[in-house]
Amino acid sequence: MSKRFQGVKDAKAKVTYKNDSAQILIKLQVFTDVNVPALCKGIQERVKESVENSMEIKVNDVSVNVDGVSSQEG
Repeated sequence: MSKRFQGVKDAKAKVTYKNDSAQILIKLQVFTDVNVPALCKGIQERVKESVENSMEIKVNDVSVNVDGVSSQEG
């Protein structure tokens, strides 16, 4: 996921499937120069759409939590 979304250093996801729908929790480490609200909203939308379209599973919720902020190396 970190390669698909600019500004994400690392990401971990946990999926819970219950009552014919999925709940997805994503924990991120982001770089300091990121618009966090816009990034999280974009991730929520793309993950939900991708899972529903590719796996034909209803996604009930996608929660995105920022666990850390890192300075960009380079």
